Parts: sequence; structure tokens; C-alpha cells
Amino acid sequence: MATLEAIKPVIQERTAEDELVRAIDIDVREDGFGEDALYVTLTLADPSTDDDRWNVDHLQQLRETVDEALAAQDLQMTWYVVFTPEHADIDDEGDQLQL
Repeated sequence: MATLEAIKPVIQERTAEDELVRAIDIDVREDGFGEDALYVTLTLADPSTDDDRWNVDHLQQLRETVDEALAAQDLQMTWYVVFTPEHADIDDEGDQLQL
């Protein structure tokens, strides 16, 4: 089975030219079924001020890229692709949230 250290560079290589991807985190934790699962979290640049959300087709393309990279590995577990914003503390109007 591929190690976490070996998987991350494969995903980084396949997403290197995508300006939306800011960081990639990979970890193993229990899923909703109580089984160990691989979670690939892609931190994405915030949507532009003209858009209030990421392009769904672009997200699907990123998910497929990660799926293809993981399918090429000898994984013996389920994996999930998670998207998270670069700045989670920005509200829907682009303003800093008050803490």
C-alpha cells in the first residue's frame, strides 16, 4: 500500500498548474461508517469578488484528478476529497468575520 508521504507528491504534481489549489493535506481518520478512510483536503483560493462560489465544473475536474491519482495507488481503504476555503473567516460579502 502506498504511504501518505508517497501520495501527496502525486496529487501535488497533478494539480501544480491549477491556480485554485493553495494546499493539500492528507490524513487517515475514521469515517461515518467507523472505518479508517483517507481524507484529501484541498485548500482552495477564495472565489473572486465577482463570484460567490467556486465553479462546480472546476471542482468536479479537481475531484477527478485526485481520484485518478489515488486509483493508481494500491490503497486498501476508501478515500474522500474535501474542499476548504483559503480564508474560512470571510463571510459571503467578502468581509472579515468578527470573532
